[in-house]
Amino acid sequence: MKFRLLLSGLLLGLFLGCLSAHQFADALEAGVAKIEITPMLGVPLHGYGARQGRGATGTHDPLWARSLYLDDGETQVFLVSVDLLLISTELRERVLELAPGQIPSENIILTATHTHNGPGGIHRELLFRLISGRYMPEVVDVLSYHIAESMRQAYENRSRASIGYGAARNPGLSTNRANPDGPIDNEIGVIRVDDADGNPISIVGILAAHPTLVPRSDQYNFSADFPGVFYEELEQMSTEGCIAIFLNGALGNQSAGNPDNNEGWNRVTSVGNLLALQVKGAANDILCGEASIYVGHTRAQLPHTMSPGLFPESVILQTLEIDDLLLTFFPGEPVVEIGLELRQRALNRGYERQYVIGLANDALLYFLPWEHYAESTYESSLNFYGPRIADWFYEEFEYMMRKPPPDTEDAQALNVYSLDLDNIQIPEPDTVDNGAYLLLEGTSYVRGYQLGRLMGHTLLERFDEYIHEPIIEHQLIPDTGIWGILPSFINPSSVALPALGYAVRSHLSGISADLRLEIEGIATGADLHFDKVWLLQHAGHLPYVDDRDSLFKLPFCTMLAVTDDRAGNDSLLVARNLDWVVEEEGYVVEIRPDTGRRLIQVGFGWNSGVYSGMNDAGLVLCLERLPLTNYAVENHIAPELLLRDILSQTTTVSGALEKIENVHPVPGYQLLIAGFDNENPRAVVVSYNDSMQVREPQDGILLGVDPRMPLLDEATRIRYERADLLVQNEAVLSLDRLQHILRDEESGQPQQNRIWNSNTRHSVVFHPHRREMHVAFRNDEGKTGAYTTFSLRGE
Repeated sequence: MKFRLLLSGLLLGLFLGCLSAHQFADALEAGVAKIEITPMLGVPLHGYGARQGRGATGTHDPLWARSLYLDDGETQVFLVSVDLLLISTELRERVLELAPGQIPSENIILTATHTHNGPGGIHRELLFRLISGRYMPEVVDVLSYHIAESMRQAYENRSRASIGYGAARNPGLSTNRANPDGPIDNEIGVIRVDDADGNPISIVGILAAHPTLVPRSDQYNFSADFPGVFYEELEQMSTEGCIAIFLNGALGNQSAGNPDNNEGWNRVTSVGNLLALQVKGAANDILCGEASIYVGHTRAQLPHTMSPGLFPESVILQTLEIDDLLLTFFPGEPVVEIGLELRQRALNRGYERQYVIGLANDALLYFLPWEHYAESTYESSLNFYGPRIADWFYEEFEYMMRKPPPDTEDAQALNVYSLDLDNIQIPEPDTVDNGAYLLLEGTSYVRGYQLGRLMGHTLLERFDEYIHEPIIEHQLIPDTGIWGILPSFINPSSVALPALGYAVRSHLSGISADLRLEIEGIATGADLHFDKVWLLQHAGHLPYVDDRDSLFKLPFCTMLAVTDDRAGNDSLLVARNLDWVVEEEGYVVEIRPDTGRRLIQVGFGWNSGVYSGMNDAGLVLCLERLPLTNYAVENHIAPELLLRDILSQTTTVSGALEKIENVHPVPGYQLLIAGFDNENPRAVVVSYNDSMQVREPQDGILLGVDPRMPLLDEATRIRYERADLLVQNEAVLSLDRLQHILRDEESGQPQQNRIWNSNTRHSVVFHPHRREMHVAFRNDEGKTGAYTTFSLRGE
């Protein structure tokens, strides 16, 4: 009997021992460590270009690398926070080389607190050295060694642990620097890690705010800024050995607040102390326990950038899930709107809490959503991956979430990336005499995508010809400022293209949402950066310079309207020739949108704006440029884009005039508007320089340019004097007669003085009452080809 009891006891003990061992093996382990990384004096500081790469002259407070190791028995992860402005490519690669080999590199998450008083010297790329100072590989090596050492010590310090998370209220520690009334993140994220006795070994605080509070008098001293105060205060309030960690959130447009109205270092101390109090208060209420750990990792192909030599084509994206807490790591600075939107999407999937962490693993500068892309802000000027970069991140990070999406049919309805682009039918252009006709149907984005697929090669060619090559030849960039000191081995386009793209980006706010979506569709279909396509639409309207070549100096055309008795039974006719220095294939493009006016235009396939067009209400718009004045391109809307929106939305001449009065098109243009007001034919020419002038017909004749205008170039004056002579000799100007005038090649005159000249690409006569357009393209002999008729009266 005793033997049987002894055996049962041994078996029970063995079973319990095995069970205990199994539970211990699967239990959470954690370790934490911090290593000082403050460099020696003289190392350049990172964060402000005004320092011009100068070295540090002192240390106000130490800089740290702080590492948290977590292991749930299946997944191991290092979460590392470093008092640096950012994680450069060079630094990340070196840290991963030196990191403890027990942990896969894809489970190492490197983040920067974004202090602007940390060390620089960590970038090879020359342009980044403007704020980072000279590249110092020895600094990268030392920093990497210390960061890897903090991970090694955290791993060695691992022991049985428990974890929990919560949130604190943000008591004014963040403000929106782009918009004082704009959103902030009202939550401060908190994570607490306890040892087996229930004592905190690490507390993590997550706040979205720029650490840029160090007073000007200490701008050349190393400092962790307010995160340094946060560390010290939180660790003093906690049990001995607890290590505080700071993670910066969706900080792109978030500055540190000043709830106590302090100045200088008192403000730094105040923000750090208030943050520590809020985090400690929330940490005290967190109940820690076992948790499952999951690390999401992918290397994603990025959208196009305007400066591919400066930025990578792919990037590391990571997520960290701790039970129902989701941390999403961005390789740069997302604005708070992105953080709040991504949080809502995560909560909709069933996560209890979600926080965006910025400046992780890389530094691709700023990310902001489409609705803020056209704004003239610092953040917008440093958003290099196009207007849909936020949607790109949403798609990538939602794909990495383990919880399934909500069961709603319209969850992705507004996401253009959800379209099955492979199933969009690409129409084939029809051949017309010496030109082509293209019918585009569907939504704005789909129509643009179709056009981009068809014209991608031409778009790229024209971009090189109109934008890239003039930049290389210094025709589109000034000789002053940074442009005058760029070394000869730097390709100026890598700097100038983003600058020019940003200069015209504000025009997006002046056009309709439909046209913006169409331009985006073109960029997607052509596989080009959005700003390249948008910049190309403004190629003829960039600021004039003395050495601008003829590509940007030629006037556009000859145009005129005849009304009332002078048009006979037709009541209203409009005629124009379009001149263009580059030999382009002529395109007639008909637009049949899901909503809005049908329209037809003649020009070039790569341009979305209107030079000559008519809608199904018989409204005709034609454009001619007269380079009479210099102007700043960022202050004006490109007129052909304005015309496109007017044709899409307007039915009358008076309605078109009203729209033009409310905008500021590029000066030096003549706009011919013809159509009907209260069913009565009407034609006007609008000129816009310092103010808008409207010119009416005289005796039923309206020339696009009055040859008596002052400051008119000689070729334009002679051409319009010839047109005036020809029309005044006719009592009635029929469709055939106007076509004949457009063909006129006055002998004895230089080419540019002629109505039909060596640069004329097409002739068009509009018949608004019949809703017809008659187009003739230039043939191989340089003459007018046969006229083809297009109608908007029916299908």
